[in-house]
Formats: sequence, C-alpha cells, structure tokens
Amino acid sequence: KPRLPQSRVWYQNHFTTLCSSTKTILLVPRANGFYTYESFAEATRRFPRFGSVGSMETRRREVAAFLAQISHETTGGWPTAPDGPNYNYGPAGRALGFDGLRNPEIVANNSVIAFQTALWFWMTEQSPKPSCHDVMIGRYMPTEADLAANRTGGFGLTTNIINGGLECGIAGDGRVNDRIGFYQRYAGLLNVGTGPNLDCENQRPFA
Repeated sequence: KPRLPQSRVWYQNHFTTLCSSTKTILLVPRANGFYTYESFAEATRRFPRFGSVGSMETRRREVAAFLAQISHETTGGWPTAPDGPNYNYGPAGRALGFDGLRNPEIVANNSVIAFQTALWFWMTEQSPKPSCHDVMIGRYMPTEADLAANRTGGFGLTTNIINGGLECGIAGDGRVNDRIGFYQRYAGLLNVGTGPNLDCENQRPFA
C-alpha cells in the first residue's frame, strides 16, 4: 500500500474533518493559485499546535480566524514600522532560517515560507501582546492593563495584536469589518460559530 506524503499524513491526523472545507477556503480569488492546500499543509507541520489544541470547535475556529486574517493582510507590516513594511519578516526570518529584512521577496515567491511566516506571527507571543493562537484556543489570560484597555478574548483581539495601532478603538473601521467578513464566511464554511467579541472598536491598542 503506497504511503501518503508526510505533510498529508500530518494534516489528516490533525484536521480530519476540516480537509474539504479548508481547501475551499484556500481557493479565494485574491490568492491567484499561490496559497494552495499543499503549501498550507506543509507549512503547518512546523507548528504542530496550530489547529490541534482543544475541542474540534476550537480547532475549526482557530483555522477560520487565521485564514481570515491572512486573507486581509497583503504586506508584512506597515510603512512606519521600525524596519519598514516588512518589519515582521525580520524576527520571523530569524526563527525560520531566512533573512526577512534583506531578502523579503522570498516570502512573496515561496508559498510555504509565506504560510510559515504568517503562522510564526500567529503562534508567537510578543510581549505585551499574547499570541493569536492563545487567544483563539482560550488560553489568553488578560493582565490588569488588558482589562483596563477592554482587551477581551475573541477574534477582535487578534486584529488588535496584528494591527491595533491603526485599526482598533475606531467605530465601524472598514479594515476591521473586512477581517470580520472573512472570518464569518470561513467559520460558516467550517460549520463553527464565530464566538464573541469580533471587533476591537472598544479596545485600546497595545502600547
């Protein structure tokens, strides 16, 4: 009996009921064939806790949230970041083994590395920010400062982690609504509820 590729075995072990729906999500028009199921499955092997912690509902919700956020994001950072638009590529590259600041085009040209970079940011706590992963699996424990800033757990907090300085604390921000729209669509495809606190309009950004 032929053996399945390692990436497919890993994916089946951890995403048994998500396969067809995740493939559907990855066929978004803006991806232009770059973000494929195979690239996603290969990239997740480096982050075995992604989408594999908690109940099946929790796992589906995390996958939907992650794919929603990367559907919205089109750059590695923002123009005024310390290292320019590819600011996040620096620490991600050091962790993953590529020079993200001197060779940022590798992220744009290699879909596995693109997914790995996004997953590194998703899974990694960068104090005072928690990781998006911990938020979506319910491990986020707000500090006194978080409580004072109304930084409550939910999809909206992942937006705050990713780009709160520009998008949070603003009523009806279009960028936030775009992220929420993707999340609601993908959660529907994965047959899971979105959970509470979808926006961050009443949250203060992290310092």
